[in-house]
Formats: sequence, C-alpha cells, structure tokens
Amino acid sequence: MPKGMDNSTLILDAARDVFLERGYGETSMDVVAQVAGVSKATVYALFASKDRVFAAVIEREGDRQTAAIDAADDAPVDEVLRRFAFDSSTLLLSPSNTAMSRTVSSEAVRSPDVGRLFYANGPDRLIGRLAGYLAQAMKRGELRKADSRLAAAQFLAVIVGDLQLRMAMGLPSPSRAEQRNVVTAGVEMFVRAYQPEGRDRG
Repeated sequence: MPKGMDNSTLILDAARDVFLERGYGETSMDVVAQVAGVSKATVYALFASKDRVFAAVIEREGDRQTAAIDAADDAPVDEVLRRFAFDSSTLLLSPSNTAMSRTVSSEAVRSPDVGRLFYANGPDRLIGRLAGYLAQAMKRGELRKADSRLAAAQFLAVIVGDLQLRMAMGLPSPSRAEQRNVVTAGVEMFVRAYQPEGRDRG
C-alpha cells in the first residue's frame, strides 16, 4: 500500500480506473480488489456491493466540487460562487469526468439503473448541495428569493456553457482562458439575475 493511503482510498482509485476501462457491467469486485492490491473481503467490508463502490466513486468526485461551498464561512456570495464555479467547471470538464459520463451513458442504454445511480450520487447530489447554499443566501437577503434547486441547476449550466457538450463530442478541450471566460461571464450573469429585489440591475 502506498504510504499515507488507506484501503478506502486505494479501492476507490482502483474502482474509478476499472469502471472507466471496462464499464459498469464488466467490472467486478474481484477485479477492483486485484487492482487495488487488497483482498476481496476488504472490499466487501468497506463497500457492501458494486453499486456502493460505484456510488462512492461518484460521491467523492462531487465532494471535491463542493469544497468552496463547504468552506464558505461569511465570504460574499459572489466570491463563494466564483470559487465554486472554477472548481466545479475544472472537474466537470476534466477528461476523467468526460470519460465517466460517456461510460455511464453507454451503460444506461442497457441498464437504466446505472444512469439513475450515477445521477443520484453525482449531478443530483451536487445540485442539492449548491441549492442548500443558495437557499441560505436567499434567506440572508444576498440573493432574491426563488426556487433554490432550479437556481442551482441554472448556475451549473451557465458556468460550463457548451464546453461540456463539446468535450462529450470528442472536440478539443477548452483552454484555461476559454474556461475562465465562460465561468466569469456565467457567475456575473447569475448574480445579476438573482440580485435581491430593488437593487440596480443596470
């Protein structure tokens, strides 16, 4: 075991790689254990099923995307959203995330449960975490009151624009400058659209 890595981290790292290489249907707990360098009993002790391993892989990626929200403290809402947007767009546009989305899309045609599992533990969970933060910002009067979940979904859409679709189609990855421009414009658009009632939107 690499120094400083626990079994859970080893298993999730291995599972992510195996899911990407083989797809969900062809991945087994035996293979995950072998790639992780641990016993199958250890894998089952930490994750009761392949579904749980898959869900944990997706949850971990989502947790990385919400770090800015979790550390928000009393920072201004536009600053928190800007940090969150850069962190989230970087992960959403990463080659590994694009590959995982393609894998899930392919598997979901044959096994819809895989798509539901991915959405529940990835996008839906991320939207929910962001919606919770936005709801509190609305309650404090930093944003106008609205459907926080709808607002969260809209925010995630504007910070990636069409870049995620382009990557899914196999087009070249956007440059950092292009990503920065889309994120900056998206955050500014969102904050302006959700300004509290009565504030100047000009």
